[in-house]
Amino acid sequence: EKFLWNRIENIYENEGFKPDEVKCVIIPCQKNGIKNIGDIKIKLEALQSLRKEASFESITTIFKRATNILNQAKKQKLQIPEKVNVSLLQEEAEKKLYEKYSLTDQELISLIETKNYSEAISKLNDIKPFLDLFFEKVMVMCEDENLKLNRISLINFITDRFNSFVSLSSLQ
Repeated sequence: EKFLWNRIENIYENEGFKPDEVKCVIIPCQKNGIKNIGDIKIKLEALQSLRKEASFESITTIFKRATNILNQAKKQKLQIPEKVNVSLLQEEAEKKLYEKYSLTDQELISLIETKNYSEAISKLNDIKPFLDLFFEKVMVMCEDENLKLNRISLINFITDRFNSFVSLSSLQ
């Protein structure tokens, strides 16, 4: 199986896609199985297009930060709740992020199901200001264990959906 994925990576790199773009798209395909192999080129083209936008670098930085927090939580063996507890959202920035992403998530699901990856990836621009504000105003790894776990759950809620079709934290 590893040989197959390496071969697929080589094919797309030979077509002119950057190695980090290919990895960004291949990683979710490996997790989701071979059934999504036909979508790789569509995702790569969508990613290439978004990468030309001025906001793209800051979006990937935010996703790397979110991934680092999630990895840190996993290293600490924290039990991340599957769902965000809305009653534990205290800061205005986390409430707004949750509200915005809850609305965006339904659109995102629909866009992914219809393979409109370009539009799905561009949804990052919609939530970027809310993520910026969240990371600026909210202390995720706070002392209160319930708040910390809920904030990590919020980050996980957002990154999971995007990571299901494109692994932005893999980009250089």
